[in-house]
Amino acid sequence: MTPDTKESRYKEYLEAYPPEQRYALPVLLDLQDAFGYVPAQATEDLADYLGCPAADLYAITTFLKVLSTKKQSGHVVTVCSGTTCHLRGKNQIRRAAEAALGIKLGETSQDGSFTLREEKCLGTCAFGPSMKIDDAYFTALTPEGTTRVLERYKDGEDPEDIIASTPGAYGERPLYKAREHFDAHAAFNTMQQRVVLAGLDAKDPVSVEEYRAHGGYEGLCRALSMTPEAIVAEVEQSGIRGKGGAGFPAGTKWRNCLNEPAEPKYLICNGTEGDPGVYVDGPIMEGCPHAIIEGMAIGALAIGAEEGFLYVRSGYGKARERLQAAIDAALEAGILGDSVMGSGHKLHLRIVRSGGQYICGETTALMSSMAGKLPEARASYTIHSTQHGLFDQPTILNNAETLAAIPWIFREGAAAFRAIGTTGSTGTKVFFLTGRAANQGILEIPFGTTLRQLVFDMGGGVARGHSFKALLPGGPSDSVIPEKLLDTPIGFDELAQQGVQMGSGGMVVLDERDCMVEMARYHIDFLCAQSCGKCTPCREGLRQMSAILKRICDGQGRAGDLEMLERLGDVMTDTALCALGQSAANPVLSSMRSFRDEWEEHVRDHHCRAGVCRCDALSEGGAA
Repeated sequence: MTPDTKESRYKEYLEAYPPEQRYALPVLLDLQDAFGYVPAQATEDLADYLGCPAADLYAITTFLKVLSTKKQSGHVVTVCSGTTCHLRGKNQIRRAAEAALGIKLGETSQDGSFTLREEKCLGTCAFGPSMKIDDAYFTALTPEGTTRVLERYKDGEDPEDIIASTPGAYGERPLYKAREHFDAHAAFNTMQQRVVLAGLDAKDPVSVEEYRAHGGYEGLCRALSMTPEAIVAEVEQSGIRGKGGAGFPAGTKWRNCLNEPAEPKYLICNGTEGDPGVYVDGPIMEGCPHAIIEGMAIGALAIGAEEGFLYVRSGYGKARERLQAAIDAALEAGILGDSVMGSGHKLHLRIVRSGGQYICGETTALMSSMAGKLPEARASYTIHSTQHGLFDQPTILNNAETLAAIPWIFREGAAAFRAIGTTGSTGTKVFFLTGRAANQGILEIPFGTTLRQLVFDMGGGVARGHSFKALLPGGPSDSVIPEKLLDTPIGFDELAQQGVQMGSGGMVVLDERDCMVEMARYHIDFLCAQSCGKCTPCREGLRQMSAILKRICDGQGRAGDLEMLERLGDVMTDTALCALGQSAANPVLSSMRSFRDEWEEHVRDHHCRAGVCRCDALSEGGAA
C-alpha cells in the first residue's frame, strides 16, 4: 500500500467513534499511531465529524508532544530524559544518537528511516539511561553501546536479533515485580508492608480466579451489602488520603460527590503519571489491575455512578493492555456490566489514553482533555470536580494507587487500615526509589517510616565511595530535602511541616556528583516545556527562570540573579492559576534555601563543585 492510498483511509479511524467532541483525543492518537503523524486534512474532517472547532483540534495536536503534524517515519528512536537517566548521562546518550543518525532531536532523517525524539520518562528508572527504538527498550546504555545498537539498525539487521544479542535490551518495557530486584538486600523487602502491591507477584495479573484466590473482590461483595452512606463512612473512618500528591481525604471527596443531586455521576482513575523520575502508578496498573477495578466498583457504588474511566498515560501500553484484559475478564465473570455481581447495579469501565503531558495529571486539565479539549487548568476556586467535573457532572477523581488500596479497606476493615501508619497519614505509601540509591525499585512502606530508613536501610544509601547529598521527593515541582531532614517521618503533615509535599511517589537520591543548580535547571526546563501556558505567572515566570539558570550554569551568572529568582518564585507561588504553577518554583526556592553556598559559588566564583556545569571552563576563558 502506498502512503497516498493509506492516508486516504483515515476516515475509518474517525468513524470508529461516535460523533462527539469527547472522542477527539482518542481519534487523534489513533491517527498518530496509524500514519506516524496527524494529517492536516484529517484534522479538518475530524472537526466536521465531531462538530467542534478545528482550532480546538489543532491546539491539542500542537500542544501534546505525543502528537505531531510532521510525519515520523521509519524507526522511532526515543531517548529517555527522566530524572535518573539525566543523572546517569542521558545527554551523552542523546549526543551519541544524534551523531549516529545524523539528525537532531525532533528531526526525521532525510531518507525517512529514523525519527529521533525525547520522552521525559520511559518507566525504566532503575535501569537507566535508557532508549526505546519502536517498541524495544535498551537500558544501562553507554554512548558506545548506543552507537553500536543504532548502527545495527541502520545496517538493516533483524530487530529481534539485535534485542536478543544486546545486554539490557527488552522486547517490551521491563516490568517490576515485588521481589524481583535486590533479593540480597533483605531490608528492601522485609521493611515493606504491602497493601497496594500485594498482588504484584501474581503469575497472571489479569486472572479473576487468581485474584479471588487471594481475597480479591471480597471487599466489593461486602460493599454490595452496604448503603452508599455506609460505604462512604467506611472510607472516611479509614483515614485514607489521596496518594497522587495533594493528600486530600478520599472520604471527604466521596461524600461531597454522594451529596450532589445531579446525575449522571462519574468516577475516574488517574493513571497518567507525568512526573519524570516517578514510576508508581504504572507498575500498579500492570501488576494489580483487578485491585483498581475493584476499587472503582466500590467507589461507583458509593456515589451511584454507572460509568467509570481509566485515564492512562499514552506511553503505558502494557498497563492499558492488562487493564483492558482485566476489565474483559471481569465482564465475563459478571463482576462488571449491567448487573455488578448480580446486584442490579450497572457499571461499565472504559480506558482513555492521556496525552502524556505533565499538566494532564491536574484535575481540571485532565477533565478538559477527556472532554476533547486542550488540557488547560482552571483556577481551583472556580470549580470543584465533585460538583462540576467531567462533562460538567459530579465526578470523583482518584489516582491508581488510592483506588487500589480501597479493596483492602473493605476486606480487612477501616480500623485495620487506620492501625497502619500515623494518625494523620494512615495506611501505606508506594514509592519508586531511584537516582543514586544503591538499591532501587518500587516499594511500599507504612507511613511513619523515616526518610533515613527509606534511603539508608532500604535503599542501602549511595554507592561506595560517595556521600549522600539530597533527596528529591515527589515530582519536578517539589522541594529538595537535605540530609538534616532525613529523620522526618514520612507523612503528609510531617513533611508539610518541613515545607515538603508528599508528591506522587518518586524518591530520587543525589550524591556529591550532582549539582543542585543544574538539577534545579533540569526541573525548571521540564516544567517550562510542560506548562499549559494559560496563565502569565507560570508561563513567563518559568521562561525567565530557565534563562537565568542557563546563564548561571554556563558560567555567566551575575550579581542579582539569585534575588531575581527568588522574586520570580514568590510571584509564581502567589499568583499562578493552578497548583502546578503555584509549586513550579519549589525546585529553585528550596534548593537555594538548603544549598545557598553552592548557588553563590556558581554566581560569585563561576565554580561548580560537582564539576557538572560549564562554569569553570568558561570562567578560565574569561567568559564571566
